[in-house]
Amino acid sequence: LNMKNGVTDQLDYFNVTNNSSLTCIETLDPDYATTNWTSDNGNIDAGVTFDVICGAEAQTHWYVATTGSDVQGSGTLESPLANIQTAINATTNGDTVSVATGTYVENISYSGKNISVLGEDRETTIIDGNQEEIVVWFGNGEDSTAILSNFTITNGSQGIKCFNNSNPRIGNNIITGNAYSGPVFSGAWGAGISVHSSSPKIYNNVIANNFVFSNDNYGSTGGGLHIYYSDLTDFHNNTIVNNHSDWRGGGIYLHGPSSISGANNIIWGNDAEIGPQIFQESAATSFFSYSDIQGGWEGEGNINIDPMFVDAANGDYHLLDWSPCIGAGQDGVDMGSYENALANPRYLLAVDSVYFVHGDTAIVPIRNQLDYPELNSIGLKITGFQDKLSFVGLVTDSTTIFGSLGWITEYNNTDTLLITASAGSNPLESSGVLFALKLAVPDTLSSQFIPITITEFTGNEEYTDFLVTPGGVQVVWEPLVGFTSTESTGSYPMEVTFTDTSHAGTYPINEWAWDLGDDSTASEPVVTHTYNYPGVYDVTLRIEDEFGLADSLTSVGLVQVDTLYGDVSWNALVQHYDASLILQDLAEM
Repeated sequence: LNMKNGVTDQLDYFNVTNNSSLTCIETLDPDYATTNWTSDNGNIDAGVTFDVICGAEAQTHWYVATTGSDVQGSGTLESPLANIQTAINATTNGDTVSVATGTYVENISYSGKNISVLGEDRETTIIDGNQEEIVVWFGNGEDSTAILSNFTITNGSQGIKCFNNSNPRIGNNIITGNAYSGPVFSGAWGAGISVHSSSPKIYNNVIANNFVFSNDNYGSTGGGLHIYYSDLTDFHNNTIVNNHSDWRGGGIYLHGPSSISGANNIIWGNDAEIGPQIFQESAATSFFSYSDIQGGWEGEGNINIDPMFVDAANGDYHLLDWSPCIGAGQDGVDMGSYENALANPRYLLAVDSVYFVHGDTAIVPIRNQLDYPELNSIGLKITGFQDKLSFVGLVTDSTTIFGSLGWITEYNNTDTLLITASAGSNPLESSGVLFALKLAVPDTLSSQFIPITITEFTGNEEYTDFLVTPGGVQVVWEPLVGFTSTESTGSYPMEVTFTDTSHAGTYPINEWAWDLGDDSTASEPVVTHTYNYPGVYDVTLRIEDEFGLADSLTSVGLVQVDTLYGDVSWNALVQHYDASLILQDLAEM
């Protein structure tokens, strides 16, 4: 008899007695049927059993796929089931359920079974709670042989809940996008994982972007992880980021005589009114080591540095190659849920890009862009400038890190390579300008960009992983100013046209500043101006290009208006008198 229509407690009356040939009834939940439909109750004949698949060969490994069928499937790799819960119902202790990539919209319970439920890939094997209650339940005393691994668990009020002395292993999952708003007379807690009177092992999980919200009467606690009267003694390599609680413990909240301990965790970017990363209530305690915890946390090896995720805004919590969490965990492993291929973070270096006029001496800073790891020596090989610019020396004064630390720098410049070796007793643990190159730019060098880069880096004799942002010297030519005028002498009013004849350098000229000598100015390349009073006038033109390079020229006494005849200017303020009358008066004196 096949009853795989999902009917369980909705069936008010069930009677299949007096069927001598009936030995097994197929149902999606044989545990429920065995408990509730019995021969003692007159529902079935004695000896009739319930199973997901009657007559199937005994199997310990069950398969689920989105292409499977709970009705026709046998739970094998070739004939998978369609739902994870159906497979769990068919298992017995010690069995394994393998779930293929895909999205499964369901809320599952282990029902006290110590089984392994394993997703194909935690990025692509998704259990979607359909905004209904808890996505994964452990609530019947499951022990550490019950395993949940390799899933994305999302869209529930709580991603995972462990209660009633349930102690499963929860590892290599992504618990994200769960939101819990408490009912009117209760608070909300643990949208990511909620642990109540249990001690699960939680490791290598990403717990991110889970939210608990307050109501009018009660507060919310533990956006990422809520621990209530429980001890988590094996909590390691988890990434707990960007979770939110309206009240306390955006990342982790502990209440009562609870505790949590572990290493290599990243707890960063969580948000709450009180205790955004971790909040401990009552007698709760937290023992973290070799972990990156925002705001700092007491414990051996703990740091408080931006973990530098690849793309946290879009949910990628892998570590960038220069993350401080690489190799910083206990025994040299990485902090967080994702292991980077590098043993140490890459050292980030940069060569500045600078602009200098031909004939100048260029100063090119060499920078480190991180304040970790701590180093006592640095060796570099620098190339790119040798065939165009002349090496003058290095700048290692107090304006540089090497100078301020008292480091000694030796160098050897060849036709193709500049080799530097720097060391000191004071450790380098800050970012900034390490030193600078001093390079002569030849007078005749044409306008061009000369790239400079670092080809090799060695820190503390054995640290060689690095990334460099190349730079260089942009050689620029200044503009050369010049101008002409239509006429320079005459009687007033005299109109003069000035024309810019300047030659642009590397960049186009875009500013003209004329001083026409009579308190008049102009800002165009061609200017026509009328002089209304006698006098001798200096004319100045200042030009500037798009880069800001400038040149200027003053033509002294260029414009002369009525200097032999006409009005006489006795001082800087031109007086308007008829020149002939003034001369006549002088002659009669």
